[in-house]
Amino acid sequence: MSDTDNFINMRVAAKSNVKNLATSIAKNIQEGKRVELDAIGAGAVNQAAKACAVAAGQLAPLGYDVLVKPAFKTIEFEEAPGEAKEGEESSSGSTAKSALCFILVTKR
Repeated sequence: MSDTDNFINMRVAAKSNVKNLATSIAKNIQEGKRVELDAIGAGAVNQAAKACAVAAGQLAPLGYDVLVKPAFKTIEFEEAPGEAKEGEESSSGSTAKSALCFILVTKR
């Protein structure tokens, strides 16, 4: 299995279903994949944090110890002409936003 096959990155929205996200996290961890969640905005960060807690609870009876390492990262988005909003960087059709990244580390 290559390194890219062993990694999954999920983008979380404020309207993401916590239970579904947590189940996806747990299944990917059980398959031996590294999981990262990217969240932009307070609502998305809230949903991601809750999903990490629920996934940890789902995995604990199976012998997994889940640790969450938060980090900041910049995510580039493509934008249509004239879409840049005040306070956002814009150069050559892309917008950069800061995201909170939840890196899930497991021990078994």
